[in-house]
Amino acid sequence: MSTTLLRGGGGGDGAASEAAPVAPPPEGIPPASRARKRRKREFAFVVAGYNTCGFFQKANKLMAALTILYPDGCVRHEEKNFPTRDEYKAWLVQHKLQLVDDPRAQAHGSSPFVTLNGTFLGGCDDTIAFCRANFGAGSTNGDGMEEDDEEEEEEDVTHTPDGFDFQHPYDYDLVVIGGGSGGLACAKEVAGLGARVALLDYVKPSPQGAKWGLGGTCVNVGCIPKKLYHQVRLCPSLPFPSRIVPESFLPHLFSKRT
Repeated sequence: MSTTLLRGGGGGDGAASEAAPVAPPPEGIPPASRARKRRKREFAFVVAGYNTCGFFQKANKLMAALTILYPDGCVRHEEKNFPTRDEYKAWLVQHKLQLVDDPRAQAHGSSPFVTLNGTFLGGCDDTIAFCRANFGAGSTNGDGMEEDDEEEEEEDVTHTPDGFDFQHPYDYDLVVIGGGSGGLACAKEVAGLGARVALLDYVKPSPQGAKWGLGGTCVNVGCIPKKLYHQVRLCPSLPFPSRIVPESFLPHLFSKRT
């Protein structure tokens, strides 16, 4: 078993060193005595179109996916699937009579016809744009909640201590077991924040006696080497470094074409 000490500041060469000074944690987080009221938003989508229209199918699947992502009922989806384009057009003429005050709805004649909470939203592109703005990563309404303008008093909010003490008597702040991709990433990230990290890794030699260092199976003998050899097999003229693919192994790669 090998032990690697990752020093604060990103060091990871295996040499033991004093950890970078770590500032003590704050006594507490200022209480959030006032916060905006948040309430659940409701999105009721109706997607209408004819069955063979690809844009209708795309918008319809998007709405179906949202109902799965938000199972609490804040997103509802109703599908109006017409067998033929003519049947959809006939329905559209009648449905537009309910939206006479909306010029965008009156001008829309393609499939799909999407409404949100009874108001015309648009076609496929408009629907996708709306979902990206309201449900995509980083959107302000991605949690399906909205804020009221008024404020209300709430109870003080503080973090519950997790029991960690910066003045502990141990040699390391964190011990990571396993030097694969995940273990290395975790150890380096925590060490970069100033903590002392011990990384424990053990490799059981193969029946042929092969063994390797940090990086895990994927990096050393799994996915990545396999893909490198596969690329060399397909493109023998590419200048792969000999340290990755030894020249002595190349004849074996190209001896058989399967």
